[in-house]
Amino acid sequence: FGSRPNLWIAPSASFGPVCCMQKALTLALPGNAFSKELTLVDIADPRSWTIRESSGLQHSLAASNNADRLFQEMGNSHKVPLDLIYISVAQDEAGRHCFVCLEDAAQALRQPGENLALIPESIAKSRRETEGAVLLYARPAHEASLDNGVVPGAATSKLVDNISRRHKPPHAASDNELCPKHHPYANYDVIPQLSLGPTQKLILCDEASLTRQMPEERIFEHLSLIVNCHEPSVCNGFYKVGVCGSGRMPKIVCQEVHKWYSLGEADMNRTNDQIQEKIWENLQSGSVAVHCLAGIHRAACIVACHFLWRHYTLRDHRVPKDPTEIYDCLQAARPHVEPAYKHVLESYRGYLQAKLASP
Repeated sequence: FGSRPNLWIAPSASFGPVCCMQKALTLALPGNAFSKELTLVDIADPRSWTIRESSGLQHSLAASNNADRLFQEMGNSHKVPLDLIYISVAQDEAGRHCFVCLEDAAQALRQPGENLALIPESIAKSRRETEGAVLLYARPAHEASLDNGVVPGAATSKLVDNISRRHKPPHAASDNELCPKHHPYANYDVIPQLSLGPTQKLILCDEASLTRQMPEERIFEHLSLIVNCHEPSVCNGFYKVGVCGSGRMPKIVCQEVHKWYSLGEADMNRTNDQIQEKIWENLQSGSVAVHCLAGIHRAACIVACHFLWRHYTLRDHRVPKDPTEIYDCLQAARPHVEPAYKHVLESYRGYLQAKLASP
């Protein structure tokens, strides 16, 4: 995969090694009227955080009444108290998210002292299920700007163009009417090399894109399958997508990819292969959405494996088999994807090669 130059590894007694971004993180706030962006310069010290107003001016969160105004807006926007608002700021070795709590940030600003504690994904998800907690995801500043409609720079555009030329999909996959991404919380991306047609797209996304009602994002009316890469199961009504007017919901496959470390290679590869077959089968009749919490590590790994499945099982050599090239394709479509689960991808590639070589 190559190196991950934007990350540093921090030891943690609670998590083991934790991957943190070397650069500041930015959280877009589309639901706020005054504060449009929160920048976390030091993820553990809210006194270093800044806010950007709708006017474009930037201020320290610790100055004047900026924090009170921001926290009030966020509480009103999400309709929950601050102790139920979590921001993802790092990941552990298995790609699970580590969060900070806004209530902890507010207390740290009132009484400066120790750095914010990192809260594991399991606790944040449990509070979401039992108390309605809101999980938000901060990203490197330039990637957050891309998601908010800022035109990519020349280097990014060149990368997208080069990848499109090298791996042209069998059918055009862009459709502004189906995938307008007009909703402020729309956080999904179509992978063009793996899409088959206007309503047969392979979508890599976060969980919230599928659990919020976003009628303007009409591609979600055409979903035939959802692959959940971070939970063992979901309750009925969890997803707010389906075929408009028909009442038909997509099929759902759930796998805790971060627990595949504990599986033997044979079981892991068989499970992965079954998922890839289901993705291909359901792409024949509609679109497929693959997600984890943020659509950065676990879901990206499963989509990366689908490149391998297409190359080796279907012998479609237009689709790359090299992991670095595969992640180039994914990052061209979804810039904040990070390579992870190297052992899953490499083991699955060996499994497919062995199947191909067997009589």
